[in-house]
Amino acid sequence: MNISNKMSVARMIALVFVSPRAAGSAFSGTKSGKPIGQPPLAQAKVEAIRAELARGTGILKTARLCGTGVSAVQRIKRELALSY
Repeated sequence: MNISNKMSVARMIALVFVSPRAAGSAFSGTKSGKPIGQPPLAQAKVEAIRAELARGTGILKTARLCGTGVSAVQRIKRELALSY
């Protein structure tokens, strides 16, 4: 069995396990022009997160104080680190 056959077998197995309903819903949002995912954070919240991080506040406490999720604070902290 060569590599192309192995890839096609793996693809067939993956297609069997993905239900048609799940596969269809994955693309329905893009067809209608509806945005996918969370809306962006308000600029005021982003500035508040940056200020807390600049003070040395931890990620969890910053998220709690600013009323956002931890992942948003992690993303902004990573952006701050990359900008320097």
